[in-house]
Amino acid sequence: MYDVAANSRIRLKMPDNWGRAHYFAAILLPAIVLVSAIAWLIYCVEANSRINLQVERNMGTIALQKKGIEQELSRITSDLLYLSREVELIVQLRQGSDDLNAILAGNLADFASTKKLYDQVRLIDNDGMERIRINANGGHAGIVPDSALQSKKDHYYYTAASGLAHGEIYVSPLDLNVEHQVVEVPYKPVIRLATPIFDQRGNRLGILMLNYLGQHLLDNFAAVNGSALTESYLLNRDGYWLYAREHALEWGFMLNDRQSFQFQHAHAAAWHAISGTESGQLRNDDGLYCYTVIKPLAGMVTTNGTALSWRIVAYDSASRLHELLSDTRLYALLWGGVSILLIGIIAWFLAVHLVREKREHAKVRKLSQAIEQAGESIIITDRWGIVEYVNPAFTEMTGYLPEEIINNNPRILSSGKQDRRFYEQMWDTLKSGQSWQGRIVDRKKDGTLFPAVLTVSPIFDASQVITHYIGLQQNLQAYEELEARFQQAQKMEAIGTLVGGIAHDFNNTLAGITGNLFLLKRRASGQPELLSRIDSIETLSQRASGMIQQLLAFSRRNIISKQPIYLPPFIKETVRLHEVSIPASIKFNVQVTSEKLYVSADANQLQQMLLNLVNNARDALESTIKPVITVELRRYEADQKFCDRHQYTDASEFACITVRDNGSGIEAEHLNQIFEPFFTTKEVDRGTGLGLAMVYGSVQSHGGAIEVESEPAHGTAFHIYLPLIRPKDGELLSSKKAEDEPCQGHGETILLVDDDSTLVTTHRDILQGMNYKVVVANDGIEAVRQFRLHRDEISLVILDVVMPGMSGVDALKQMRAITPHIACIFTTGYDRMKVIQCEVSRSETVLAKPYDIYELSRLIHEKLTGISVE
Repeated sequence: MYDVAANSRIRLKMPDNWGRAHYFAAILLPAIVLVSAIAWLIYCVEANSRINLQVERNMGTIALQKKGIEQELSRITSDLLYLSREVELIVQLRQGSDDLNAILAGNLADFASTKKLYDQVRLIDNDGMERIRINANGGHAGIVPDSALQSKKDHYYYTAASGLAHGEIYVSPLDLNVEHQVVEVPYKPVIRLATPIFDQRGNRLGILMLNYLGQHLLDNFAAVNGSALTESYLLNRDGYWLYAREHALEWGFMLNDRQSFQFQHAHAAAWHAISGTESGQLRNDDGLYCYTVIKPLAGMVTTNGTALSWRIVAYDSASRLHELLSDTRLYALLWGGVSILLIGIIAWFLAVHLVREKREHAKVRKLSQAIEQAGESIIITDRWGIVEYVNPAFTEMTGYLPEEIINNNPRILSSGKQDRRFYEQMWDTLKSGQSWQGRIVDRKKDGTLFPAVLTVSPIFDASQVITHYIGLQQNLQAYEELEARFQQAQKMEAIGTLVGGIAHDFNNTLAGITGNLFLLKRRASGQPELLSRIDSIETLSQRASGMIQQLLAFSRRNIISKQPIYLPPFIKETVRLHEVSIPASIKFNVQVTSEKLYVSADANQLQQMLLNLVNNARDALESTIKPVITVELRRYEADQKFCDRHQYTDASEFACITVRDNGSGIEAEHLNQIFEPFFTTKEVDRGTGLGLAMVYGSVQSHGGAIEVESEPAHGTAFHIYLPLIRPKDGELLSSKKAEDEPCQGHGETILLVDDDSTLVTTHRDILQGMNYKVVVANDGIEAVRQFRLHRDEISLVILDVVMPGMSGVDALKQMRAITPHIACIFTTGYDRMKVIQCEVSRSETVLAKPYDIYELSRLIHEKLTGISVE
């Protein structure tokens, strides 16, 4: 059990309300992030590899283009030097011959026809005049007539070449051929090469010049790149295009409408890096650039004295690179997509598994918590009965800690109240695979015994083999005590019911006695000794009546009839009634203030409260030497501490009733329980445990408060605080004043109805003595018949509530069907409050038997005249 709980705590902490979708998202989303990162890494690595491969390809192409240019220019310089030596040789051999020029021209024409690389071959004398000029003529070299020869003395190439030494070569830039200061169309790129010719004596004979057709070089440059999508550019020193696949970009330095067509204008960001380094690569937002500088014919004479310098640039645009990496992207996306799909499938099955596992663990955790927090003692043993687990309730019930009982046998709890046969039957039942249940008495760690109901069940494994036993034990001590108290309460309820049953006859008897005493006193008005005896009998009758009212109040439940009560005489009278229950050995003190204290209270409940407290004080004095009970009444003004203790009451002035004894007192640990129902510290059959609970409930229902002070062996004091009301309210309904004579009638007719014939006779005489005419009846049916006969005469009906045949309530209904407003006074020997609540309308007047004759006369007078008697 502990392992299960521990394992459940070790597991991953996930919200309890997570379902499959939550777990699926929790697994998949990080996986998507991880797979995306890996896919991006794969793409970056692969893209970088592809870019590097493209760089290698571009740099390879550039190297081939560079080598081709160098080889081509090396060949034409070789041709020039070869041709110059040949011309020098011919001049040396044929000097002075008339056909020297013809021989030279023929040889130069053959050279041009054979090579087909040169647009023109010229031999210029020292004065700058052409001596021989061979035109290529599209591959069919022809000798230009002497008449068409021109002076080149003022041309830049002649000027640059005229100062060369033997074997030196002049090279012009690669540009377009210009005729008569106009760029020849179609465009003809040329490179002009020149070298001087000397005779054997070192005299310069002239200058040999070749116009190389640069288109051959550019075509070879383009052929190296072939059909590759990468752009190959050949740029001059200033960044003008000498070659571009888009020919409209070329020769910006020769053509006025293309002056702005420079590489640095179209690729400004890249040009800064390219122009500053000899060779390298560059990648930016515009694309990929691979480049190198080529300086062919280094060391040869040029027009401006600087070496010939070009740049070769291989360019892949951003869109070209995007297209180049499309396969890489597709591969990364496919890899990522397939990976996410597979992970998603795995995540779903894992989420389903986790939810199922979480439910199982939640079920186990709930079971574990239920066992741990159960109010019943739970014990688990192995198949041999050795304890493996007990829950906290076991410790609370038996006092044994888990470490004291685990690995021991449950017989440690044996009380000896069950014999060997009891346990044999229990084990026979359990070993047969059935559960066993029964009442058992066990022993706590402190040695005390307690009753319990024990249920033991076997636990089976997957093979239906018993591996463990689980026992549930519930302490029956509280239940059995409650059952005993309930039986006691039922007994008291039965007593209350019995009291209510005999009260009717007893009160009727008392009513007859008091009625006859009234008549007797009127007859013996001149005999003082006899009157004294009659007064004593009347006092005893009143005490008997009060005792019956107390018993009826005890049987009454939740019925409160409050009225203003003047407390000083009420307390004195109540205490006097209760003195009969106090042994003569107990000194009884009554200390009542002379202040006028009025409260709104139910008289019967107030009397019952005092009775219970006085009886408790009496019981607490059994072993006390010089026992004393004190009942005290005083005014109390609440202070702030009192208000803080009793926040449910709003009053500030109280009548404080204290019942004090010097008896055994109450232990401190019991003070918080004394007002609980059925709690008692008395011996069995000495108390119900309801007395103080009834007192507490009554005080609460009156809006008051109760406090207790107690010290063992020194006594107890109960203080009841009842809110005071204004004196004028109390005075209006204070206890009756004793009249010297009852109110007299004026010959009115009264219908007197009671099922007790003796009582009817006595009270008929009393009423007639008050100057009333009386019609009598002994039950409800006869009363209705008499009312029909005398309905014009009868002014008032005095009805007993409970009578055989027809009740007083039903009889009055029939009478009022005849005379709707007939006045009525109900009398009853039963509990007056129960009669008011259950039988008679609250608007009717009810007198409890035995009633006071003076009170009866007053009520009759008020009913007949409508005038209240003070």
